[in-house]
Amino acid sequence: MQDFIQKWHTVREEKGSNVVAGLDPAISEIGQGEKGLAEGVDLIEWSLRFVDAVAPYVTMIKINQAFFQGVGQREIVKQVVDHAHGLGLLVMSDNKIADIGNTNNAWAYYSAALGFDALTCAPYADNLAGTVASIKKYDMGAITMGLMSNPEFRTLFSFEDAKTGEKLWERRINDAIVNEVDGIVIGGTYTKDDLEFMKCVEMTTGNNML
Repeated sequence: MQDFIQKWHTVREEKGSNVVAGLDPAISEIGQGEKGLAEGVDLIEWSLRFVDAVAPYVTMIKINQAFFQGVGQREIVKQVVDHAHGLGLLVMSDNKIADIGNTNNAWAYYSAALGFDALTCAPYADNLAGTVASIKKYDMGAITMGLMSNPEFRTLFSFEDAKTGEKLWERRINDAIVNEVDGIVIGGTYTKDDLEFMKCVEMTTGNNML
């Protein structure tokens, strides 16, 4: 059986693309206005059309499960996952799970039951080892947060250990490497002018993670 990274490279080569398409369909009741779906739009029909539209150009669909929390919408997620697989795509669950062990294990179990190939996690509880183990137990890829793009993150990421001088973001990247995560999220807002970004690139060069 291929692991997630092998699956990624197989589909990437077949598609000739390394693009991931995010599926975040906010129904009108959520109140996101023009950034969400228009009133009366059918969630499952819109989601399946979205997958069809991007399928020729992407390797993976990233489903934000926050937008599928309504009664009966778990079945919609399963339909979208199955449809994407039928088109030769991988599917990632974007949950950023960040809780204690048994909660993270439950997220992993149910995400695997829905057919996901990978699951995102956020190591804020400092239990990345157990979280990665839970995700991989169900044969999914573990994708963790690295340098996030939201501006609020910059108020947090530079905290450093008084003894070692290691910054918080460096600790999390090192933890990801040690625990053999499959991928690290790096916000698209960083450039080669960001010293942290360039150091992150240096730290993660030479291993198999995405």
